[in-house]
Amino acid sequence: MAGLSGWELRRRAEERGIPVGGSQFKAFVRWGLLPERPGGGWAETDVERLVRIRQAEVQARPLPRRVILLRDLRWPTPTEQLRQAMIDTIPSIAGPFKKLRNVYRAIRVLHGEIPPGEAAGLPVPPDWRPPGRTRWQEVLRWPKQEEFEAIAGSVYAEAHALTLHPRVKASRVLEGIPFEELVVLLMTRQLMIGEQLPPPIPAESEAVVEGREGSA
Repeated sequence: MAGLSGWELRRRAEERGIPVGGSQFKAFVRWGLLPERPGGGWAETDVERLVRIRQAEVQARPLPRRVILLRDLRWPTPTEQLRQAMIDTIPSIAGPFKKLRNVYRAIRVLHGEIPPGEAAGLPVPPDWRPPGRTRWQEVLRWPKQEEFEAIAGSVYAEAHALTLHPRVKASRVLEGIPFEELVVLLMTRQLMIGEQLPPPIPAESEAVVEGREGSA
């Protein structure tokens, strides 16, 4: 049985009040959000998928951010598109070092090492101060596809645990960090400071950036 055409998929989405332009649709396919069936075309279930992609624009308007946001077992975005989405998102993360410090605090709360009320002012150790943001994109390009996929899997699990745990919610340290940014911050930190690392990257630009962001 032949799959639905792209035009038919768009028509059905529009019937549900979700118009999708031709260029938008092609971008969704290109980014791996709406893969064609092996025999060509799309399945009936892809109508709901298309609607969800458009609705996610409210949470994350740039398409690379939506790629990161929607990625889970139901949305198995190809590894290279996910990698590129993270690379493209890095420049738009405001205050990345301040946010990374708060991610550290959230992890300590998650594991019960500090109570939620003490998280905000917790000092951050040196190994949670990665190189300047201009080098983050380079680090994301380092792992081979299989390694990147494996690390991404553990990062998504950690990100979900952090956003759902009552203690972390009570600490409020992740407020202002969208889920897709949390994933990118955890991924970057893991690659730069985790078990499997590329050669050390100079950190000369960090002090300049941190000085602008403040020491919160």
